[in-house]
Amino acid sequence: MASTNPNNGTLLGMTAVTTLESFGNSTSNASRAVWPAMTDAQKDARYTCNVYDFIIEAVFMGALCVFGFCGNTLSILCLNRDKSKTATPFLLVSLELADTFFLITVLILRVLTTLQTFTMSLPWLVDVFPYMGKYVFPCAMISEMATIYLTLLVTVNRYISVCRPYEVSDFCSARHARRHVIVVVAFAMAYNVPRFFEYDVVQTFDERMNKTILINVPSSLFTNHIYQIVYSNVLYFLVMFCVPLIILIILNARLIKALRKTKKKRAQLLNSSTADSSSRSEDDITLVLIVVVLVFVVCQTPALVTQLLIVILPEQHCPNPFFYYERISDLMVVANSSANFIIYCFCSRKFRQILVSLLCKNRPDSPEPSHVARQYKQVPAQPRASVVSTNLVVNGNTEAKTQVSCV
Repeated sequence: MASTNPNNGTLLGMTAVTTLESFGNSTSNASRAVWPAMTDAQKDARYTCNVYDFIIEAVFMGALCVFGFCGNTLSILCLNRDKSKTATPFLLVSLELADTFFLITVLILRVLTTLQTFTMSLPWLVDVFPYMGKYVFPCAMISEMATIYLTLLVTVNRYISVCRPYEVSDFCSARHARRHVIVVVAFAMAYNVPRFFEYDVVQTFDERMNKTILINVPSSLFTNHIYQIVYSNVLYFLVMFCVPLIILIILNARLIKALRKTKKKRAQLLNSSTADSSSRSEDDITLVLIVVVLVFVVCQTPALVTQLLIVILPEQHCPNPFFYYERISDLMVVANSSANFIIYCFCSRKFRQILVSLLCKNRPDSPEPSHVARQYKQVPAQPRASVVSTNLVVNGNTEAKTQVSCV
């Protein structure tokens, strides 16, 4: 089960270390009979915690991982069919790849380990557990940080496109977006390099099993007091929580305000039935990003509370309210990496059309992606003038804004 020791760094609240020290000792199953030194009440409590872990981590997290793999794959295929020359499709594809990699680490660290601990159905994993804790956990942290900052990057990109199109317009180009993604990934990898040295894999003799097993033990780096305060707590809290969440909330609020002004002005200038597809497409991608950020904030805020409680509270042992809350916050983090496909389907007309074209391409009445793309490029002359007027109101500018295509 996941440890609530404050020395165990968390994945935005995910105690995905999953008790690194016990990875090599996960050979005990959920049966009450394997705890002879415990009282009956302690055995019942431990069994209840294991069952709860199994439901949350093996069942729900496993289902979210499978759904996320399918949804993210479809999202990547659809976004790659968007032939627009802007940065948005590429940034969203990068975000989906980071989410998918994170889900893979969750599947390894949480789902498989819980299945083995509860059911003993994967005995071959016992000797692999310590190495999973040492090497997969840092990879999970890298993908988690990449997901956070790619979400921030695509939000900044959209904010500039909508609210500051003339100030740093080159920032939104596809060419610069590739560089920005490389910088984000490099930063995530460099920041988490120390994670690979936090635990050592050592051999120890297990008297209960009467054999030598591998376990994780904290390294001298991990037990260093300064390292714990500066890197594991202060920097982790600022870099993984405060800075990105505050920036996302501010930018999202401004995007919502800009979207409302755009729709209000368009409603005054032309009937919604005659609004051009280009302007609607622009609104769609803004709406997509707004919802993506809202879901991100909602799903990550409980993890922020978890991190604070881990630092403030003394070491917690199951069963207690924090144990149950912590698992729910973990589940919401996983849900965040699985939810974007649903957001795209509900908020983007263009994405839905490309998805239908992708899934039903053998139907004679199904439009090809190129047809979909051409549809969104055709802009009638009169409605275009109205959209320009809208941009004048939103941005307070006297120049016409160059349209940025969307998902």
